[in-house]
Amino acid sequence: MRTRRFLRTLTTLIAAPLVLAAALVGLGGTPASAATCQGWTGGQPPHLTDGNALEGVAVVSVCDVWAVGLSRSPEKIFHTVIEHWTGGSTWTQVQSPNPGLSNGLTAVTAVSPTNIWAVGFQLADAQGPEQPLIVHYDGTSWNPVSSATVSGGALLRAVSAVGASDIWAVGQTAGSASQTLTLHWDGHAWTQKQSPDPGSVNELTGVSGRTASNAWAVGDYTDGSGLVRTLILHWNGGAWVQVHSDDPSVIANGLDAVTAVSGNDAWAVGNFSNGTAAPLHTLIEHYDGNSWTQVPSPSGAGRTILFGVAFTSATSVWAVGYDSDNRDPITLHWDGTRWQDVPRLPAGSGDDLLAVSASSASNVWAVGGQGSGVSQSFAAPLAGTPGFQVAASMRGGTLYEAGLVNGPTSQSVAPGTSPAVALSTSGGSRIAWSGGNGHLLLIDQAGQRTDTGQAVATGTTPAITALAGGGGYETVFVNAADGLLWQVAANGTVSKVGGGFAVAPGTSPAIAANAAGGFQIAVHAAGTDDLWTIAPSGTGTDTGRKVTTGTSPAITALPGGYEVVFVNAAGGLLWQIPPGGGSRQVGPGYALAAGTSPAIAADSAGGYVIGIAAAGTGNLTTIATSGTGTVTGLTVAAGTSPALASQNGTPVIAVNAAAAGTLTIIDAAGLVQDTSVVLTAGTTPAIAAAGPFVSAFTPVPHVTESRETDAEDAIVAAGLTVGTVTQDFQCRDFAGTVLEQSPASGLVPVGTPVSLTVANANDSHGHKCIIK
Repeated sequence: MRTRRFLRTLTTLIAAPLVLAAALVGLGGTPASAATCQGWTGGQPPHLTDGNALEGVAVVSVCDVWAVGLSRSPEKIFHTVIEHWTGGSTWTQVQSPNPGLSNGLTAVTAVSPTNIWAVGFQLADAQGPEQPLIVHYDGTSWNPVSSATVSGGALLRAVSAVGASDIWAVGQTAGSASQTLTLHWDGHAWTQKQSPDPGSVNELTGVSGRTASNAWAVGDYTDGSGLVRTLILHWNGGAWVQVHSDDPSVIANGLDAVTAVSGNDAWAVGNFSNGTAAPLHTLIEHYDGNSWTQVPSPSGAGRTILFGVAFTSATSVWAVGYDSDNRDPITLHWDGTRWQDVPRLPAGSGDDLLAVSASSASNVWAVGGQGSGVSQSFAAPLAGTPGFQVAASMRGGTLYEAGLVNGPTSQSVAPGTSPAVALSTSGGSRIAWSGGNGHLLLIDQAGQRTDTGQAVATGTTPAITALAGGGGYETVFVNAADGLLWQVAANGTVSKVGGGFAVAPGTSPAIAANAAGGFQIAVHAAGTDDLWTIAPSGTGTDTGRKVTTGTSPAITALPGGYEVVFVNAAGGLLWQIPPGGGSRQVGPGYALAAGTSPAIAADSAGGYVIGIAAAGTGNLTTIATSGTGTVTGLTVAAGTSPALASQNGTPVIAVNAAAAGTLTIIDAAGLVQDTSVVLTAGTTPAIAAAGPFVSAFTPVPHVTESRETDAEDAIVAAGLTVGTVTQDFQCRDFAGTVLEQSPASGLVPVGTPVSLTVANANDSHGHKCIIK
C-alpha cells in the first residue's frame, strides 16, 4: 500500500516515489547488561532543524539503546540521525555518516554492543537516483560500508542480524515499477540476492532472521488488477521463496514489519483497507509452522496502522503504530492467547510509533515522531517504565537493580539474604542490604554506596522506607552484635530502636511510612514469637498474637493507620491487624508455603492487596481487602516470598519465579515480565513504587510544537495540570502552536503544573519564530 507509511512532512524531498519505512529489530532474550544505569526519566532525543523522526530502534540491553532516523534542514535536505541512550533522561546524538547530498536511516540491528548496523538511503545529487546506505558501529564510531550498487537506484527499509556474519537488509528498487531488494552480509561483503517480484510494483519493508536457513521478509505488491496484496518471502538457506499470506481485503493490504520467534512461530503486522475512502485497519498475521493466517487485533474506527513488532517470548509480543485520525499512539500486546490494546502513552499526544525493539520482557522501547506540526523525534520504554524500583540478589550473590535503575552493581550480597528497596516522591531510590562483609550497606540511584559499619544478623534482611515530603529514608535491621532491632535514621544516625527489641532468629523487620511523615515497624519478637509494632518514638506494642517460626510480618500505611499481616502460629493461616486494632483471619483462610512470608501494599481505594506463595502449590496468590483471593498462575520459587508495592494505587509484584529461578515482575497493567535475570536460590526480590498516599511521580510529556489543545490534553492524560499559558506575539505563522514548556522533561510529582508559551496570531511585526 503505497501511502500507508510516512513521516508526515519529512518525505517531501525524496525524488523517487518511495515512502520511508519504519522498521523493527527484535533481539529476543538478550541477557541483562553487566553495567548499571539510571532508568529512563522522561527525557527525549534532541530536537533538530526543521523536523526529525526516529524510524528504527535496537535495544541491546537495559543500559544500551540505539535509535536511527533522519532530520530535515531548512533547505529541505535530509541528514541521518543516530541517537544513543545509556541511562537517565539524556539521549546523546552521535555523529553519523552523510555521504550523499541527502541521506536517511530507516532501521538498525545489533549483533553486540560493539557491532551494530543501520540502513537507509543516500542521494548523491538532486537528480538522483538514491542508492542504499549502510553504516556500521564498531564500538567507537559509525562509518559507511560499501554495499551493492543497484541500477536505477534503491532504498533499504529494514535490517536484521542472525549473527556477525549473517545479516539481511531489505527494501526495493527506485521508480514507479519497483522490485524487491534483498542484500546479505557474510562477514566480508554485502551482496545482492535474487528475490521474487510477483507484481508490477513490489516492496519489502520488514525482515527478521533466526538462523542461516530461516529468515522472513514482508511487504506488499500490486497485482495485475491493480490491487495491493501482502507479500511474504521466506529464506530457506538457498533462496528467497514467496509464501502464501492471508489478505483480509480485496482492495489493499500491506505488511510493514515481521519478527521470527522460532522456526514455527512468527508475527507480521501492517494494515488493510476496503477502499480509498475506507478506514485503515490493523493487520496482524501469524505463522504456526505451516501457514500464515490473520489473527484478530484491536483496531480503531479511523486510520489505524501498525508499523513495528518485536517479541520477548512466545507469550509476549509487542506491536506498535498509531491512529492518524485521533493522533493516538497504538501499543498492542500478545499474551499467548490474544492481542490486547495496552496503552502505554497518553492518548492525543501526537506520538507516532514507528518501531519497537526488546532485549527482555522488562526492557521494551518504541520510537517514532511526535508533534502536530513539524515532526520531532520520540522515544519511550513500553516495559520497565519509571514508577518502580526492584532490587534482588543475582546468581553469584551480586546486587541487581531493575526499574528506575537497572543492572548489576558489582556489590556482593551476604548468602541467604535479600535486599530491601525504597522509592522517594522525587524519583530517587535507596537500597539496603547485608553485604558480603556482613555490614549493612546503602546505595542510592546514582550508585553512591555507604557502608554503615554495622553488622547485620546472619540470614536476616533489613527493611527501608521513604518518608513523605522528601524526609529521607528510614532503615531498620537486626544487629548481629546483640540480636536487637536497630535503625539508621533519615539524618544518618545509627541507634538501637527504643529500649531494645529482640527479633526472632532468621526473621526480618518490616517498616512502612505514612503521608504525615511518620512510620511504623513490625517485628517477630524473639523468645515469645509475639508480633510487635513499634512507633517512631521507640514505643512498642505487643499484639499478643504468635507468629509462625521462621516467618516475618508485613506492613503498609493506610489512610486511617497501618495494616499488618502475618502467619499465625496457631493455625498456620494468614492473619491481619487492621488500623483500628484487634486481629482476625484474612478471608476464608489462606495457608502459606512453608518458610514464606506475606507481602502487602495499599491500593488507590483506601484498601490493600496482599501477596502470598500458597501452601502446597507455591502459586502466587493476591488477596483483596474483601478477603477474595486470585491465583495468578505464576509459581514462586520454594522458600521465597513475593514482594509487593503500589504504583499509583495499583499493585506491582516481583518474585523469584520457580520455572527458571528468574526475577519476574507483574507490572501495573498486569503484564508478566520475565527479566531473564537468574536470582540466587532461596532469595526474595524487593520492589518499591510510588504509593497512593505518598505523591506519585510521572514523566513530563513533550508538547512543544503541538497545538495548544493537544498539548493540554497530553498534560492532563499524564496526570499533570496545565499551568500558566503565556501568549507570544512574535510567531504569527505558528499561531496556536506551543513554543515552549516548563518543565520540559523529567519526572515530577503527579499534579505538577506545566506552563506553556503559545504563539498568538495577532502579530503584525513579522518577527522570526523561535521554538525551544
